Amino acid sequence: MIKYINKDITTVDKGVIAHGCNTQGVMGSGVAKFLRDKYPEIFPRYFKICNQAANAGKTEELLGEIDVVSVATDLYVVNGFTQHLYGRDGKYATTDAIESVLSRTYMLTALLKLDLFIPKIGAGRGGLNWEQDVEPIVKFFDDSYEDVNTYVCVWAE
Repeated sequence: MIKYINKDITTVDKGVIAHGCNTQGVMGSGVAKFLRDKYPEIFPRYFKICNQAANAGKTEELLGEIDVVSVATDLYVVNGFTQHLYGRDGKYATTDAIESVLSRTYMLTALLKLDLFIPKIGAGRGGLNWEQDVEPIVKFFDDSYEDVNTYVCVWAE
């Protein structure tokens, strides 16, 4: 069962934190920026992956992939490539990319035997509707991975 908790996702100290990011190498706002500020080590490899893809003309091919960074004992941050571009004025995230990111993330989380913490992924800067577009995907994976506890962290920016 998905549990909604009033918690700043940057205060999680054990588990897997997964969030959506773009393929442009920018973590300049929203949850991505908060996580980058808290855990600067999540940015360099993400930036390098995006830069290499851009040089090859393949940034869109990153959609649905994940980059996992261990930031402490039993604490991981998953940079999930859920959107190609970014902004505050439209729909950037895609449900296909979110589905792929969550598929990979739930598998990892189950292997690590940890809890999963996510924001309303894709529904902030990504522009999707949480209830209609994203929550059903999260519910599917939450139901499929009974050993993974899913926490949606809801807090005001």
